[in-house]
Parts: sequence; C-alpha cells; structure tokens
Amino acid sequence: NQTDKTVTVVCSVVDKYFKASNLQLSDLTIKVDGVDITNVASVTNMNNMFYYTGYTKMTGLNLGDKFNTSNVTTMTNMFESAGYTAMTTFNIGGLFDTGNVTDMSSMFKSFGESNLITMNLGAKFNTVKVTTMASMFENCGSSKMTSFDLGDNFNTTDVDDMSRMFYQCGLEMLENLDLSSGTGTGNTTQFNTSDVENMSHMFVSCGRRGMSTFSLGNNFDTSNVLYMDNMFNGFGRQQLTTLNLGNKFNTSQV
Repeated sequence: NQTDKTVTVVCSVVDKYFKASNLQLSDLTIKVDGVDITNVASVTNMNNMFYYTGYTKMTGLNLGDKFNTSNVTTMTNMFESAGYTAMTTFNIGGLFDTGNVTDMSSMFKSFGESNLITMNLGAKFNTVKVTTMASMFENCGSSKMTSFDLGDNFNTTDVDDMSRMFYQCGLEMLENLDLSSGTGTGNTTQFNTSDVENMSHMFVSCGRRGMSTFSLGNNFDTSNVLYMDNMFNGFGRQQLTTLNLGNKFNTSQV
C-alpha cells in the first residue's frame, strides 16, 4: 500500500521473494498475518524472520529506531540469505539489543553474500548469554565485504559451539579480522573461547584472497575444544603472511 507504507504478507514469515529495493523499517510498516512486525518489543522468538528477504533486488536493510529486540531469546537463521544478490548497506538500528539471546546459529549466514561491503554490529550487540554461534557468519559478505566489526560487546564466554562460524566470511575481499578488540584494557570477555567444544570448519576460506592481517586476541582459549577438523582450511590463502595462535591454543582434548 503506497499510501500508508504497509506491506501485508499472508504467510507465517516474510516472503522470501519480497521485491523491496530498499527495506527501511524506520518508515515502513510490515504486517505478517495482520501483525505489525516493526513493533516487536514483546517478541521472544525471531528465528527465520528475514530468511531470504529481498534475495534478488533489495539493496539496503535499515532496522531503524523502533526495532526493539530486548526480549528476544533466539535469532536462529534470522537474516539468512537476506539481500543475497544486491544489498550493499546494512544499518542494525539503535534498539537492536541482544542481551537475552541464547541462540545465534546461522544468524547472518549468506547475508549480503554478493555485494555487502561493510558489517558493523554496533554497541548493543551483546552476546553475553549466547551458547551457540554455529555458522553465524557463514558466507556473510562473501564476495565484496572489506570491513567487518563485531562491536564492543561481542562476549563469547558462554559459547560452546563455533563450528563454521566464519566459514567463507569475506571470502574474496576481507583484508583484516580482529577478534581482540573490546572495551577496556585487558578485556577478559572479548572473544573468550574457554567453554567452546566445537571449532570444526570455523575459519574455512575466510578472507581467502585478501586477508593480510589476523588477530585472535589474548582470550582464544581452546583447552576444552574437542573438534578442530578443517579449522583454518584455506584461511587467508593468498595474502596472509603470519598466523599467531597465542599461548592458549591448547589441543590436549582434541
């Protein structure tokens, strides 16, 4: 409806062939089964919410300033393959609060695969309660992404599964992956992997062509990891000159 900017999709999830060229939730109301999904303050489950949204033609996704996710507990496959072909920009918005989320598996899998240039999760992307991040960024920005920022609150202290987490993420053009950044000096929570048991295929072909610098940080602890098969297979294949695994890369349980 061009007058009131309402799109009604008669199905249980957003139509994967939604033809929006630039989806902005700040000035657009999207209704699914008659429910306004831009007012999501009481929602607890966002699994598959934007699954394949704008797969062919969507060039931008802006979650705006009303997309409140503070009560959400699961975001599995939330943005999988959204904007796969044409999306170049993504704005996560000011109220995308993930402090209560426990499952982010495949959350950004194949998100903006062909044309997304930058990925910044911002200040409120708090992952303190997340236990699984399997395939979280698999194939995200695979073709053209050059910049990737996890933000200041990417806390992984409770995560036990990171399998395929960065599988082919930024495959072609990503130049740097820094897992060490965080708030404060000597931060002990930023990418702390002390509880992780599965890291199989974690970095497969990530930054395969352009990656030249990489930092795991001081908290990449693998003392409880059971599975590391193909962990760095093809990682930074063409440009990476050094790989420092740090003093906590313990393989005694593998």
